[in-house]
Amino acid sequence: MRIAGAEDQEEMARILLAGFTGDPMLEWIFGREDFEARALGWLRRLVPAVMANGEGCIDELGRAAAIWANPGVAVGKTREGEAQNEYLLEALGARAEVVMGAMASLSRHRPAAPSSRHLVLIGAVPGARGSGVGDEALAILLERCAEDGSGVYLNSSNPRNHSFYERRGFRRLAEARMPDGGPLISPMWRDPEAPAAR
Repeated sequence: MRIAGAEDQEEMARILLAGFTGDPMLEWIFGREDFEARALGWLRRLVPAVMANGEGCIDELGRAAAIWANPGVAVGKTREGEAQNEYLLEALGARAEVVMGAMASLSRHRPAAPSSRHLVLIGAVPGARGSGVGDEALAILLERCAEDGSGVYLNSSNPRNHSFYERRGFRRLAEARMPDGGPLISPMWRDPEAPAAR
């Protein structure tokens, strides 16, 4: 696992697509019809937007990737983030206002800590789940946080992942139901002084 560069972004988008195929939140956003093309189009814009205002990491064997925003950054409000917002408006049509409003509403659960990173996405390809590559990706982020005393915020869209995060010092802040029959999202937070993985 290593810090990613701009040359890795296409591969990262494809890794995250594989990792999030079947994810309740992404399926709610893009639907099942043409899911792969629509989700990949979004990821190709999201990954560069986040990395322009944060960092990412990638497994050398293409098994896992993660992207996170630096403290004080709201990716959707940055110049780079406008491209992914425009894509969602075009791809989702009439549903865009509902989806983007629901996504934006999750930010109210984020603690008002001046030094906190946002783990936007972390994923492993299906064949690598349980192999420890997710831990390796998260460890790079947590090393960054240990260096400057920052916390980490994320939105967990899959209940099966809650225990993974909780064992690594995260706690659930709330539960937020997405509209129109959408999934239940759990905003989670890790304090800077949280213990290492148990």
